[in-house]
Amino acid sequence: MAGQCQQIRIPLCQDLPYKLTQFPNLLSHQTQYKAIAVAEKFRAVVNSKCSPLFRPFLCSVLAPPCYGHRKYPGRGHCGVILGK
Repeated sequence: MAGQCQQIRIPLCQDLPYKLTQFPNLLSHQTQYKAIAVAEKFRAVVNSKCSPLFRPFLCSVLAPPCYGHRKYPGRGHCGVILGK
């Protein structure tokens, strides 16, 4: 069952095209606080700018958009980010 929509509080994900998220996320985090800790572990990769799609992909996993239903990134997103 989808959670209630809430404002994104993950600093790495606050300037995305969407502003609302819901939990649990794809990694089964129940709160944004848990997701913030994980996001910080990826900050160096994001800052390296290895791919302009990495941060939006990461945020879609950690803070999935709240559209009233679950919408996670698909296999195509992974291939683009990995250069396949």
